[in-house]
Amino acid sequence: MTRTAILLLAVLALGLAACGGGDDDGGDATPGTGGGTGSSAGALPKDEFIERGDQICKDLQKKAQALGREAQALAGVPLDDPETTKAAAKIWHKQVDLVQELKTKFDALGPPPDGEETTVGDFRSDIAQALTLGKQIAAALDKGDDPTVLVGDYTELIDASNATAGLIGFKVCGQV
Repeated sequence: MTRTAILLLAVLALGLAACGGGDDDGGDATPGTGGGTGSSAGALPKDEFIERGDQICKDLQKKAQALGREAQALAGVPLDDPETTKAAAKIWHKQVDLVQELKTKFDALGPPPDGEETTVGDFRSDIAQALTLGKQIAAALDKGDDPTVLVGDYTELIDASNATAGLIGFKVCGQV
């Protein structure tokens, strides 16, 4: 299952890219989620929504980068070894936690800005689907099953999510 290990790690890197590429400058401030001045009830103006969303992604980069380093430690290692499979499952459980945190923080931004209901809805749906697939991949690895098909689905989803983030106008989120 060496191919699975390589694919697993490549996809994990793609998943981490959803939080944005580049180095973290050390900023740890989490954006507020108070009411904005958007014309929809409780919606932030688009520029503020993008700014706060990008800050969420920036804040999660440090965790994502640490997880990426863990994944790199398994690069090219066959998953035939039960200990390696456990280590891969542990990484995917951490990935699930990271995606859950991303989802929670994006949901807290409130309704999408006017005119962005569909794209923001698609982005949030992608995050929810990534959460589900991540859980399925982690569970498959926990059982010693081959998650190759799920990982392929995850890859496609992350690619779509990154494209949607770009359509919204994010500068950090979704950048590879």
